[in-house]
Amino acid sequence: MFDALDRFWSQRDLAARYPELLFQIHCVVRATVPVMEAARRRAEELSASDPVAAGVADYLARHIPEELHHDDWLLDDIVALGASRDAVLRRVPSAA
Repeated sequence: MFDALDRFWSQRDLAARYPELLFQIHCVVRATVPVMEAARRRAEELSASDPVAAGVADYLARHIPEELHHDDWLLDDIVALGASRDAVLRRVPSAA
């Protein structure tokens, strides 16, 4: 992994690649809270008969607030590099 990171950070066209990296990370981070919220709801549904689900629901209820707005931080960084906030939010991430 560190070899790949070293290769990335040493690219001559890093200034062009870095915003794209931030966009890809933003897409993942932006999806994190909604996915955790769906998991928390399902765990709550199962919690009456499943103690593991109950623990997961409790954990997610505490953890989700810690993850809020991290996507906004990345979006701010992308905008600071010159991208349009609206364009970033409208852009569909790669299916890959």
